[in-house]
Formats: sequence, C-alpha cells, structure tokens
Amino acid sequence: MHHTPTRGYAAGNILNMLIHLEADLTGYDFSGLSVWQAYLQGTKAQNIHFVRSQFFYLSFNDTFGQVYRVRYSSAGTWLAVTASNLGVRVWQGHNLVQILHLPLHAHTVTFSPDEQYLVTAGSDRTIYFWDIQTGQCVRHFSGHRGQVYALSFADAGRILISGGDSTVRLWNVDTGECSTLDLDSFVSAVAVHPDGHTFAVATGENVIQIRDIQSLDLSATCQGHSHEIRTLAFSPDGNTLASGSYDETIRLWSTHTGHCTLILQKQGESYLREVAFSPCGTFLASASDRGNIHMCNVKQGEHEITLQPGEAFAEQQ
Repeated sequence: MHHTPTRGYAAGNILNMLIHLEADLTGYDFSGLSVWQAYLQGTKAQNIHFVRSQFFYLSFNDTFGQVYRVRYSSAGTWLAVTASNLGVRVWQGHNLVQILHLPLHAHTVTFSPDEQYLVTAGSDRTIYFWDIQTGQCVRHFSGHRGQVYALSFADAGRILISGGDSTVRLWNVDTGECSTLDLDSFVSAVAVHPDGHTFAVATGENVIQIRDIQSLDLSATCQGHSHEIRTLAFSPDGNTLASGSYDETIRLWSTHTGHCTLILQKQGESYLREVAFSPCGTFLASASDRGNIHMCNVKQGEHEITLQPGEAFAEQQ
C-alpha cells in the first residue's frame, strides 16, 4: 500500500534553496514527497529520485519545440516524447531520468505492449523498432508511399497499425507481412478499440471510419468535423470515440452508430493536437497548439480545469 504524499511547500522550498546554492543534485532522493513550484532547468539533476512523489508546477531541464506525440508505456515504466527540436527521448516514468535519445525526426511514437520496444515513424516512410535497453534498431518496416503520422498496436502487440499516406497498413510484428487498406485520402490518426477487434481511422476528408481489424470491413462512419482530424481516442469501455480537429472542436461519437453525442467547442484554442480519456472514462484531457491542457467531464459535458504553459501538473505514484 503506497503512502500518498501530503501537499505542502517544504520539499519544493528545500529543492529551490539547493538549486540557488548551485548544489549538485545528482543522486538526491525526494521519494514520497510532494514537490511544489521547483525550477529544475539548468540544474545538475542526473539520477535524482522521485519515486511515488507528486509534482505541482514544476519546470524540468528540457525545453521543447513543437511536440508531436507524448506516450507512456502500458505500465507507465517509460515516457516518450517526440518534438521538433529534441528528436525522440525516453525517460523512466517513476523518476523522469532520461534513458534514451534518438536524434531523428519522428511524427509519431508508441510503445509495444510488453514495454520492450519503442516504435517511431515519420517523413522517411519507414517504421522503426528500437530496443529500449540498448537503443539499437532491431527491425524496420517499409512500404508506405508517404509520411507516417499514426501508429497503434493491436492483438496484444502482434499487429501494428500504421497510417499516413492514403493507406492503413496492418503489420504482423513477427513476420513483417502487411495487409493494406487503400483510402481516398491521407490518414491523420488511428486508434484501436479496447476489445482489440476494431480500430478507428481518420482521413483527410475529415471523416472517421470504424473497421474490423481482421476483415477490414466498415462498421460505422463518423462525419461532422470541418477540418483535419488530428487525434482519436476510445473510452475505456469502448462505447465512445473522441476526436480532436483543426476546426477547434472535440467530438464524442457512439462507436455503435457513428452518431455524434457531444461537441466541445474550444474557441480560440488553435489546433487541437491530442485527446485522452482518464482510466475511469469520466474525464477527457485535450491539448492544443497554444500549450493549454483542458480537462472536461464528458458525462456532464462540463469544463473542469485548464492548465496553461508553466502550470503543468504531473503525478507519479
């Protein structure tokens, strides 16, 4: 049973004092503490321990350009970010120690369900599998005719779904064999249903298709966005699909009928880049080009909280 840190400023004040004194924080242990308002940029903080700590309003060393994708591995062991000025980086999830840096341009990243591999893809039309422990590329898949923007695993990691050009490709991870679904326009996002039997794909025609993974048969179509759809996410129970678009709206869809059940308008929020459901399915987080993160109660259709740049919240448990 884990102890929940008590909220307070003591740990953050001590940490800031050490930083002001230009102390070398390498190896310091802040495990189990609640750390508020610490500024770690430019500090020596290798192997600093934050196991089961809670972070509020923290600023870490790396400064990101445009962030393309942020992904946790299935058990939270690893955190990956691909950004315009950082390449691809992987941190340990429990203490935010960087363990891998790949100096490449990738539009999208994902982890294999067993957490052994990081998968990247981008403008060179190739999908790469990287061993997280060694940083070595262990395999690659080629076949796309254009840039790859979306990756998602299915069937317990035995199938990798990719999209970007006017195709969706389903790869057998063991053999490299590929099934191809041809579409009329480019693919901007894919997501796999929690049951592992269906997937959703967003096309350049601002349409979402829900299809069977084995047969590729179309089961539902979702239409309503007026501009490009950049992100998709299924609710944990699989009954709802969320989509975020350059039209500055988030839409919720019934996965059974394809009908839109809720529209969340984000006026002045520029392009929506990412949506994600909470594990309970009650809340939906969204992120935009402006750097704001919104939390919405999708059961009530009400906005809960907005996190702005410099006010980011992260919690490690």
